[in-house]
Amino acid sequence: MLNSFKNKKVVSVYKPIEFPVIINEKLSNDFDVVAAARQQAKKNLPDSNSLRADSNEINYRTKLQTQVIQASHSVQQSLNDLGNEINNLSINQQLSDTESIPEKFKQTIRAEITPMKRELKSLKAKLNLADEDLEQFKSKNRLNREADYPISKWKTFGVLIFAFIVEGILNGFFFAEGSDSGLSGGVMLALIVAALNLSLGFLLGWIVIPIKNHITKWKSNLSIIFSVILIFISLIFNLFIAHYRDALIKFPDDAELYVFESINNGWFTVSDISSLLLIGVGIMFFTIATFKGYFFDDVYPGYGKFARLRDIALDTLNEEREGTLSNVDEKYESSVEDLDECYRFIKKQNISLSNSISSFQVQDTIFKNYSRLIESALMYIIKLYRDTNSAERETPSPEFFETDVDFSLDFESLHFTYKDKREELNHAKEQLESSLPSLRNNLLTFKKEFHEEIDEVCH
Repeated sequence: MLNSFKNKKVVSVYKPIEFPVIINEKLSNDFDVVAAARQQAKKNLPDSNSLRADSNEINYRTKLQTQVIQASHSVQQSLNDLGNEINNLSINQQLSDTESIPEKFKQTIRAEITPMKRELKSLKAKLNLADEDLEQFKSKNRLNREADYPISKWKTFGVLIFAFIVEGILNGFFFAEGSDSGLSGGVMLALIVAALNLSLGFLLGWIVIPIKNHITKWKSNLSIIFSVILIFISLIFNLFIAHYRDALIKFPDDAELYVFESINNGWFTVSDISSLLLIGVGIMFFTIATFKGYFFDDVYPGYGKFARLRDIALDTLNEEREGTLSNVDEKYESSVEDLDECYRFIKKQNISLSNSISSFQVQDTIFKNYSRLIESALMYIIKLYRDTNSAERETPSPEFFETDVDFSLDFESLHFTYKDKREELNHAKEQLESSLPSLRNNLLTFKKEFHEEIDEVCH
């Protein structure tokens, strides 16, 4: 959204330039005043009849004159820069940018929401189609209830895996006695048996038994027939495994040959207690797998598929809707923050401008004090030069040594030229304060309108 105010600089808070402390003794040493005075005194210069200052005094004045002029130029340049910055300040533009935030929010969202609405309409059409298919399925099959299927299949898979491991381990102990490889060989054989047993039970519960609930009578009857057949197959399978274990115990080397001899004596002639327990374990886990398979989906065949397609379409539409609404809300919050940022910016601009303008007097005072110190230093240096020269020379010192000297230095006074915009800024701040509630209300109205448009598409 609007970030122009975040990138603009507030009118610089003017920090008066400070100047180094003038120490007369140090300055006189830097200028080598005493040595110069003695050197001239040895030559009895300046001449006793001389009426004007010699080159040394002129040089001292020139150096200090240059120093104060440079300081003046430095300060004046910074004041000129500040004045230009104030003169270039565009309050009206800033205020206009602020007041345009709601409209910019509206334009930005309108541009972004158009393709989003097309996507929502497409998803809504898919949902309507899935709803129609579901309703047709319910009507055709005379269903007046909602589909009941587990949201996640992992719980069922978890139970089956656990059952597979437990049955495999239990069966492993039963087969270990007759296996040449002991427990490890028994477990391998038992896992194969458990996998076949559980798979048969799961397919019975998942595919065959639910058809019993079908509205078509022949399909329901066929389901019962196939269910009985698969249950019978499971029973035969578990009895065969029990007979095979008996054969392993009695004839470990020729179990495959003697198992059918055992079966010929009767399917229910298993005598070993462990083999009987093996039948019980197999039937128990077959039943568990059948139960989990039956509730793996809705108990009416095909109902869960149509319901899931509808629910997936609904979830996809809702996710896209929430994402679109979230995008609108984020832009709204950003625009509200921009409004507050604009107000803080103008308020801060007002304070900074007032402080900068008022600091000119401080700067002027600092510079005048500095120039007086320079003039004082000039007086000290000239007096030191003349006193040293008078004391060292053999001829009388010039009469002008005793006259008063004008120690003032020539430089332009500081001036601060600017267009005083403090009143304009203050007016802009007050104007924005009064319009902020309205601007916020406009933003909220636009946001609600976009929310309604999105909801209208989705419902």
